[in-house]
Amino acid sequence: MKNRTSLKEIAKLFFKLGIIGFGGPAAHIAMMREEVVVKRKWFNEQHFLDLIGATSLIPGPNSTELAIHIGHEKAGWKGLITAGLCFILPAVFLTGIFAFLYKQYGQLPEVQLFGCGNFYHCHFLAFLCFCDIIKSFSKENAKFKPVLSIFRCGKCGIGSHHHCGLFRNG
Repeated sequence: MKNRTSLKEIAKLFFKLGIIGFGGPAAHIAMMREEVVVKRKWFNEQHFLDLIGATSLIPGPNSTELAIHIGHEKAGWKGLITAGLCFILPAVFLTGIFAFLYKQYGQLPEVQLFGCGNFYHCHFLAFLCFCDIIKSFSKENAKFKPVLSIFRCGKCGIGSHHHCGLFRNG
C-alpha cells in the first residue's frame, strides 16, 4: 500500500468530520472531498469519484462507507476501523445528548419554538452543501457538466417554488 497515513491523522480527520458533519451523506461526501482531495491531496478527483461509485453499489449509508473505505486505503484494516469509529461515534454521542435533552426539556414552549424555527434552516444548509459538491465535481470533471445543467434547472424550480404563492389564485 503506497502513501500510508498515520492512524492519528485519520482519527483526527474523521472525528472532526463526525462532529461537524450535518446534512446527510451528500454534505458528508462534500466535506470529505474537500479534506481528502483538495486539502490533503490523498486522492485525485477521479479516484475519489471511483470510491463514491463503489460505495453507491453497497447497501447502507454511503458517507460512512466512504469514510471506512478511505481509512482502509490510507492505513489498512486499522485505518478502516479507526475511520469508521471516529466518524460514527460523535454522531452517536451527540444524538444521545440531544435525545436526553429533548426528553428532559422538550415539552417547554421555549424549547419547542427554538426547535421548529431551526429545523428548516438546517435543511437549507444541507441543501447548500449539496449544491457545493455538485458545483465542485462539475468544475473538476467534464462528465459532470450535464449533471450541473440539470441541477441548475432543478435549483431554479426549487427557488421559484417559494414564490408560486403569487400565482395560486389565478
